[in-house]
Amino acid sequence: MKYGNLSYLYLLAVIPVLSLGYILVFKKRMCDLNTFANLALLQKAGLPIHKRKRWLKAVLMIVGILFLIFALVEPKWGYHWEDVEKKGIDIVIALDTSRSMLADDVKPNRLEVAKREIEDLLHVLGGDRIGLVVFAGSAFPYCPLTSDYGAFHLFLQDVNTNI
Repeated sequence: MKYGNLSYLYLLAVIPVLSLGYILVFKKRMCDLNTFANLALLQKAGLPIHKRKRWLKAVLMIVGILFLIFALVEPKWGYHWEDVEKKGIDIVIALDTSRSMLADDVKPNRLEVAKREIEDLLHVLGGDRIGLVVFAGSAFPYCPLTSDYGAFHLFLQDVNTNI
């Protein structure tokens, strides 16, 4: 097993201090409660004193901090390098989003027809990466190159002339 950042191991020193603090606070609370009233009398009066609940809370807090420290150390195991051959090409589509795309010379309008054509292209693609650049006066990348066609579809649905 390899570790990415061993410098966080010093945080393990916090665990005994925290445990001791929980024990001292728990005993002090019980002592204060006993000074205030007899514990047996309080339980008979219907006031629950949940010792197990407090201990469980403390233990879970300490275990949570241990896991946090473990995550900060970044353990790494069981990985291997695998070369993946990329098939396909990179396609970037430039889509006009100016107000002229709202003209209804084609139904429903030019922008919607263009979006439908791009969606049809998505069904034909296989293994290709696709990106989207929108422009109306000036161009900017709207969807970076991706092979996740579902994500591209979400970006495409959001395109309108107000961009």
